[in-house]
Amino acid sequence: MMKITTARNLQYTSHDKTTIHAQVQCVPKFGQQWVDFIMSPNDCMEYGRDAHRRALEGEFGSISSYIEPQYTPNEEAQIFAEKENLWVEQEMLFADRQIVLHEDADARASATIEHWRVYRRDLRNYVKDNVVSMVERPQRPTNNSLMSEDSL
Repeated sequence: MMKITTARNLQYTSHDKTTIHAQVQCVPKFGQQWVDFIMSPNDCMEYGRDAHRRALEGEFGSISSYIEPQYTPNEEAQIFAEKENLWVEQEMLFADRQIVLHEDADARASATIEHWRVYRRDLRNYVKDNVVSMVERPQRPTNNSLMSEDSL
């Protein structure tokens, strides 16, 4: 079984102090080599949870505070665009699934097939070439939104 024998350069990885980054030595896997490791109370491996507990108990020394990363405006824009791209990918999958449900006349389909097609087009237009091109995210169609539209 692997065991973390020692750790150095411990630092919290977020404000909530749930995880700790450190360089560790592990026996027998890495011998005397120092490797980066994230300690977590929810680690899937016992040695990870054990290392986290031992770190909190002070066995490896003090734990440095979390330092908020500093980004340039260009980096912030790129990070935002990447997050929005991931969101669009997930929404496209959901919209595609809704369209298939409509095509199959499945009772689980929501809104209308045309609303889902418009939403899918809006998603494609939202992020283009890694640049967010609209001020607001497209809104997912819901049966509630259809009711309010029908009442107009």
